Amino acid sequence: MEMPPLPAVTASARVADKDGGYRLQDVDVKIGASDLKGTAALYLGGARPRITADLQSTQLDLDELLPKGDDKPAPPAADGRLFPADPLPLDGLKAADADINLAAARLRVNNMDVTGLRLGVLLQGGRLTVKPLQATVADGVISGEITLGADQAVPPLGINLNIAKLDYGKLAAAMGQKPVAEGTADVTLKVTGAGTSVRQLMAGLDGKLRVVSEKGRIDSTLLNVASADILSALPLVDSKGDKDLRCAVVDFDVVKGIANAKALVLETGGLSVVGVGGLNLRDETLNLVLEPRAKKTSLLSAAIVPVAIRGTLAKPEPKVNPADLVTGVASNVASGAAAIMTFGLSALAQSAFNRATNTDDTDYCALALAGKQVAPSKGAAKPAPAQQQPKEQPKSGVGGALQNLEKGLGGLKGLLGK
Repeated sequence: MEMPPLPAVTASARVADKDGGYRLQDVDVKIGASDLKGTAALYLGGARPRITADLQSTQLDLDELLPKGDDKPAPPAADGRLFPADPLPLDGLKAADADINLAAARLRVNNMDVTGLRLGVLLQGGRLTVKPLQATVADGVISGEITLGADQAVPPLGINLNIAKLDYGKLAAAMGQKPVAEGTADVTLKVTGAGTSVRQLMAGLDGKLRVVSEKGRIDSTLLNVASADILSALPLVDSKGDKDLRCAVVDFDVVKGIANAKALVLETGGLSVVGVGGLNLRDETLNLVLEPRAKKTSLLSAAIVPVAIRGTLAKPEPKVNPADLVTGVASNVASGAAAIMTFGLSALAQSAFNRATNTDDTDYCALALAGKQVAPSKGAAKPAPAQQQPKEQPKSGVGGALQNLEKGLGGLKGLLGK
């Protein structure tokens, strides 16, 4: 861990000995580009030391003040798990009591600007309450509270957070990543759990996660489709490689460490992707099914290939359903069309060929946005009218089609991590 150079420091305050402790008034501290003003006190007469503070800042640059962390990802645990089993370091929460309020106009951390920060920290006998918790990040307004009971043998945790209009394109750019989508999202996270480690907390987690985005745009290169000619015919993309995103909804209910998808929906003007399944936070295994549905008939005879997401959180494994792959791709290649990869997966008893030639006009966005349980419709799909084949057909055989599908899976793996 590398310590930053110490910036210039100036500090002043009026100190008084009072009530078995010390009170600081007219605190005025400047450290480099950061400033802090207000009052603080330390009381020593009780069972534990008690600290109080009411502080204001126009700017706090933590990147300038704190040691630089190691950018290298943490090595995986020996057992291949993502959530660590190490005991949480909570003993310090029982060493003192505190009542601290901070208001900062601008906070800089990890090269990201946080504005309008209001933070209240109350610590009593090992029980921590963070309230209020308010800030703006990437135009998203955050509000909520956090509780943690280090006073109990198995500490309970409660998190209640809401984020309104988070600009995920700006957030990705601030994190040094290339944005793959543009738009805003509303996030609701309300969970409770108890445990002496992150692994134990996650294994018994209860609550809800809901993410909703409307009227965004998505980069079609996420799908990593090899053929530009076929790509231009798909309803998912336009000539610029981007496409209007009608909605994206992620809605999970979590009960005792089992997260089940109430709604997993992504919808453009021509394609709906509907997910079912969930993930097991106890052993970190994935069991998700994503089903693509064409809303328009411009898919030609290209196969919409089912994909299952298995594996673990540390190592997700997108997999094509072998039966659908062989049946659907072989049929389409025989008819002279190249197979391409879109999101999808077959939980229903239909062949991939039928999916490629059917359309589904179900309004999955309306269902998901209304908070309904969403699953691929079994009765809405209807055959699309025949379309004229393009003059020049791709000359790839089944092997070439399979190669295109594998490249498509590579794009999906890029979203999920290796």
